[in-house]
Amino acid sequence: MQYSFARYFMVAFALLAGGSFAFCQLPDYHVKMITEQQGLKIAEFTSIAKDKKGFLWLVAQNNVQRYDGKQSWSFPIEEVAEEIFIDNKDRIWLITGSGVQLYINDYAGFRNISHSSGKEGNPICMFNHQEGLYLVMRDGLQVFNEQQQQFVLSGKPVLKVSRTISVAKAADERYLFFASADSIYSFDLVKRQLTSLNFRHRVQSFVALSGNDILISVSRFKTYYANFETRSIREVDASEIGTATNIEFILVYSGIRIKQDQYLLSTTQGLFEFDYCNLKFRKPVFYYRGDRLNNLLSVRWLFKDEDGLIYMTHADGIVFYNPQLSGINYLRNYTSENASLPDIDVRSFAQDSKGDIWIATLNGLASLDMKTGGLKTLFASKVPDNIDYPSIRHLVFHDDFLWIGTGGKGVWLYQPETGKFKRPVFAQDSIGQITQKTFTSEFAWRLTPLANGDVFFAGGNYCYVIKHRTLLVTRLSRETFPGISRSATQDSSGRVWRGTASGLSCTDSSFKLLFTIKDSLPDKRVAAFCEWKKNHMLIGTKGVYEVQTEGNKIVAFNRLPWSPQNRFVYCMEKDKLGRIWMGTEEGLYRYDPFSGKTEKYGSADNVQPLTFNSNGLYLAPNNLMFAGGKSGMNYFDPLRIQSRKAVLKPTTVSFIINDDDSSFFIRQQPFKIAYANRNISINISAPDYENPFGILYRYKLKKNSSKWIENGNSRFVRLNNLSPGHYEFTASASRDGKQWFVAGETVSFKIELPWWRQWWFIGLILVTVAMLLWVLYKMREERKRQKEHQRTIDYFAHSGFEHSSVDDILWDIARNCISGLGFEDCVIYLVDRERNMLVQKAAYGPKSPKSFEIINPIEIPIGKGITGHVALTGIAEIVNDTSTDSRYVVDDEKRLSEITVPIIHQDRVLGVIDSESRKKNFFTKRHLETLKTIASICSAKISRAMAVAEMQGAERQLSELNTKMLETKFMNLRLQMNPHFLFNSLSSIQHLIVSQQTNEAYKYLSVFSTFLRSVLQYADKTVIKLDEELKMLDMYIRLELLGSDKVFEYTINVDEQLEPEDILVPPLIIQPVVENAIWHGLMHKEGSRKLSVSFQNNADEHMVCIVEDNGIGRSEASSISKKNLNNFAYHSKSTALIRERLQLLTVKTGKPAGIEVEDKLDHGKAAGTIVKIIIPFYNPDEV
Repeated sequence: MQYSFARYFMVAFALLAGGSFAFCQLPDYHVKMITEQQGLKIAEFTSIAKDKKGFLWLVAQNNVQRYDGKQSWSFPIEEVAEEIFIDNKDRIWLITGSGVQLYINDYAGFRNISHSSGKEGNPICMFNHQEGLYLVMRDGLQVFNEQQQQFVLSGKPVLKVSRTISVAKAADERYLFFASADSIYSFDLVKRQLTSLNFRHRVQSFVALSGNDILISVSRFKTYYANFETRSIREVDASEIGTATNIEFILVYSGIRIKQDQYLLSTTQGLFEFDYCNLKFRKPVFYYRGDRLNNLLSVRWLFKDEDGLIYMTHADGIVFYNPQLSGINYLRNYTSENASLPDIDVRSFAQDSKGDIWIATLNGLASLDMKTGGLKTLFASKVPDNIDYPSIRHLVFHDDFLWIGTGGKGVWLYQPETGKFKRPVFAQDSIGQITQKTFTSEFAWRLTPLANGDVFFAGGNYCYVIKHRTLLVTRLSRETFPGISRSATQDSSGRVWRGTASGLSCTDSSFKLLFTIKDSLPDKRVAAFCEWKKNHMLIGTKGVYEVQTEGNKIVAFNRLPWSPQNRFVYCMEKDKLGRIWMGTEEGLYRYDPFSGKTEKYGSADNVQPLTFNSNGLYLAPNNLMFAGGKSGMNYFDPLRIQSRKAVLKPTTVSFIINDDDSSFFIRQQPFKIAYANRNISINISAPDYENPFGILYRYKLKKNSSKWIENGNSRFVRLNNLSPGHYEFTASASRDGKQWFVAGETVSFKIELPWWRQWWFIGLILVTVAMLLWVLYKMREERKRQKEHQRTIDYFAHSGFEHSSVDDILWDIARNCISGLGFEDCVIYLVDRERNMLVQKAAYGPKSPKSFEIINPIEIPIGKGITGHVALTGIAEIVNDTSTDSRYVVDDEKRLSEITVPIIHQDRVLGVIDSESRKKNFFTKRHLETLKTIASICSAKISRAMAVAEMQGAERQLSELNTKMLETKFMNLRLQMNPHFLFNSLSSIQHLIVSQQTNEAYKYLSVFSTFLRSVLQYADKTVIKLDEELKMLDMYIRLELLGSDKVFEYTINVDEQLEPEDILVPPLIIQPVVENAIWHGLMHKEGSRKLSVSFQNNADEHMVCIVEDNGIGRSEASSISKKNLNNFAYHSKSTALIRERLQLLTVKTGKPAGIEVEDKLDHGKAAGTIVKIIIPFYNPDEV
C-alpha cells in the first residue's frame, strides 16, 4: 500500500511536469503585479502579511516595509528579520534571529519585547489561539501577558518536550506542527494531545495541510508527505517527474490553501496546485497583462488575506490574484505550439459550428480552440481562390460559412471543414459588372445576417444585400443609404438600422427609408447599435442615446445620463441577463438598464488598455463575451463578472506639523497646535492594489459637518492658516466617486489662539488700553472743557448783540453757560437802582423749565447773600461749600457750591451771573476766569442794549402817536361822502312817497338804510373784507339806478382765484370811482350805458380793481362839470382822497398801492374811461 501511494504521487507530478510542455494552455489565472513603478521597493522578501487596515507588510532581512499600493514606509531592523506576524488584535510582530519585536508606530518603529528565554531562547514562530498569543521558542511555548507586555511561561503547562524545537508551523489556530532532531510532532491545542513520528532528517519547512497531514521539506532538497492519523511518511521523489527537467530534487518553500482541499505550493520547480485528498498535482498557467507570467521559479513565499486574495513574492515584485473569482481574461501575445495571434490589433470574433472562436486582426485570421488552447492561423496570399487581403474588419458565421469582411477587398466566405474560400456571385449584366467592381474593392464595416437569411453588407461606399444560398449580390441605392457606413443591425421588428459618419438611418425590411437622425447628435459618427428591448434602440456615439419607436416613427430620443461622459462608444453587446457591455477608448462599461447602474472595467481589471474596435464585442453561443481592441483581446463569462465589493479602509498615516510628525504618534489627541505652526500636511492612505492611482479622496474638518472637501486623486491634504478652534479631521475614499468609504477613526486637533489672542495678553491689553483711554479721556475732557470755555468766550465775543434786547442777551448768557461750561443752572440778575434790588431776569436749569420763563423769580437786596455781596463789592467769588457760608440764600433748592461774577461796565455793576452745583468743590478757577471774561465782554453789550431799549421806547411812543393821528384822518376821509348822492337819494324817496309809489319807496328806503348802516358800521375800520365791500358797492349802484331816470347796465366780476371772504380792502375805496363813472361818464351819454367793475389777481402779489364805463370820457365830462362848479369840486376831491388813502396805507404797511386812470378811444374819439385801483394783499396785523 505504501508503494502504490508513493508511485501514484510521483506519477501525478510526472503528468504535471510533462503535460505542461505538450501544448500552450489558456490562462488559469490572470494576476496583477506590484512593482517599483507603484512605489514598492523591490527586495528579496522572506515573509509577507496583511493587516486589517489593508497594508501589506514585507520582510527583507534588515528591513520591514509597509505598503498600501502607492507608497511604502521602510523600518530598518538591526537584526536579521525572519518572519512578520499579525495577531488577532491587528498588532504587527516581527520575529528576528534572537527575539521578538512589536510595531509601535511610524515614529517609534519596532520595539523589542521581552520573553522568558532559557538556553535555547531563539523564537521560531507565533500563532493565535483562543487563550492568547503564543510564541514558539526552541525550548517550548510562551504566552503574551497583556498586563506585563511581555511573553511569559504559561501558568498551566501546555506543551512539554524534551527535545529542542527546530521548525514549527501552526494550522487553523488549533494544530501546531514542529520538529526536533529525530521526530516530528502534531499538537492539538484544544485536546492537549501530542502525536509524534520518528523522522531523522533536518527539517527546513512545513506546509500544514490539515490537522493530520503535512508536507515536510528537508535540507537535502527532498520533500515528504506525512499523515499523523495513519502514522505514515512518504517521500516525494523528484526523479519520477520525467525527463522534461534535469532537476533531481524538489523542495517546497511554502504553501497556502486556495480551496477546501486544494493548496498552492511554491517549490524549486515552480508553482503547483495540489489536491491532497485526491493526491493530484497540476501546474497552473498565470498571465500578466495579456502575456504569460515568467520567472515563476522566483516565487518563494505565499500569503492569503481574509478576502481570498493570494499574494506571492516574485523577482519583479509582488504578484496577487483571487482564485475564487472569475475575472476578465486578457490575451495579447498568445502563442500555441508554432502558432501565434497574427496581430495584437483584434477587430472581430465569430464562433463556428465546432465551438472554435475565429479572431479577426489587422494582419490575418486565427481560430482558437477554447478547450485545448490550440491556435490556428490563416494569412492572406496570392494563391488562387485564397483570400488576398490581410486586414480583416468583421466576421460572421452564417449558413455554415465564415463570412469575412476585409478592409478593402469586400467579402469572402470560408468553410472551416474544407478549408476553402469562395466569393459571392454577381448578375451577368452591366449592372452586375458595376456591382462586382465596387464590391470587390469595398471596405467592410459590418456584415448583418437578416431574418430572411440574407446578409446585409454595410460598406464604406455602398451597401449591399447578399442573397441566402445563392450568394447573389445586389447593390442598394445611395439615395437610401448615403455616406460612409460605420455600423448596422436589424432589430426585432425587422427594421434595418445603419450608422454612418454623419448620423443614422432606419429602413423597413424592404429597405424603404423610414427616418434619419443627424442634427440631434453632437458627434454625428454612429459606431454601434444595441436593442435592449423591443422598440428601444441604443445608439453608440460620443455617449449613448436611446431611440424609442412606435410603429415606424420615433416617439422619444434622449441621451442616457449613465452613458460614459465625453467617451466614444465603439461597440455594444447585450448579455443573457439583458445588461449592455460597451467598448470605449478607456475601457469596458457594463450598464444594467433595469437598475440604471453603470460599472467601469479598466486596465486594473485586466482589460486591454487601448481603444476598442468597432464590432469589437461579440457574445458567443457558449455565453463567453469576447472584446477586441488595439492591444489584444479579452474574453470572459459576463454572468460571472461580479461587482466590486471590496471595501476601502481609509486611514490617516501621518499628520505633519511644520515637517514634524511626532505629535501624531506620541501625543494624545486632540493635538494642540501653536498658531504659528499651523501649516499642516496630512497623508491619507486607502490601501488598494488593483487600481491605487484611481482612488478618489475627500475629507471634512468638522465631525458633524456634511460638507466634504474634494481632494481628487491626491492623498496628501495640506491645511494652511486654519483659524483657531477645534477640528475633527475625517478622511473618505472612493473608487468611482459614488460609493464612499469613511475612515473609522478621526484625528482631533486644536489650533490654539495666537499669543495676541490669549486671555492674559488680552487682559493686559485691556488694562493698558483702559488706562490709556482714561488718561486720554481726562486729557480730552480737559481739552474739551478748554475748547468749550474758549468757544463760549468766542461766541460772546463775536455775537452780534447790536440789535438784540437786554433780555435776549441775558437769556443767551444763561443758556450758553449751561451748555458751554457744563453748569447745572445759571441765573442772571440785573440791578434795579431805584429800589436797590437784584432782580432775576434770565435763567437756565431747574429755574426755567420753559424757554424765557422763570419759576418763582426772586429779588435780592444788594448786599444780602452771596449774590448781593458780589453786587455790592463788584468782586467775583467761588464758594466751594455753601453749608459753611452763612451768606448763602436758598433759591429753588439748596446746593453745595456756588460761583458768582458781577457784570461791570464803566465801574458800575449792571448785574450778576450766578450758578450753583449739587457737588462741593465743583467750580474751578477756570470757570471763574471764563465767567469773568464773559461778563466783561457782555457788559458793554448789555449797557448798549439798555440804551437802545430806552431809545426804542421813545420811538415807539412817537410812532403810536402818529398812528393815532393817521387813524383819525382816515375816519375823517371816510365820512366825507358826496352830499349830492345823499340829497338825491332823499329826494327820490320823497318823490316816490308823494307819487304814492309806496312799494317802490319802501324798497328804496330799505336799500338806502342798509347802505347807510354799513357805511356807519365800517366808518372806524381801516380795512374790511372784500365781500363786505362788494355788498356796499352793489347797494350803492342799485340806489343810483332807483334815483335816476337814466337807465344803465352794470356788472361786478370777481376773479375765481380771489377769495373775497379773506381779502382785506379799505372800506368804500371803490364807491367814489363808480360814482364818478355814473354821474360824469354815463348820465350825459345818449344811448346804451354800461358800467363794469372787475377784481383780478395779479400773480398773487396784489389785486387790481378795474372800473370801466362807455361814457362820454374825461374831456367832455370836465367841460360839463365846469358849468357846475359843485360837482366838479367833488369829482376832483374824491379822486384825490382815494389816492391819499392809498398813500397812507403804503406808508403804514410798506406795500405799494395806487390808482391809474386812462381814456378809452374809438377811432380817435372818447369812448369811456378805465380806472385801475391797485390794492396789495394785507395781513390783519399790518393794518
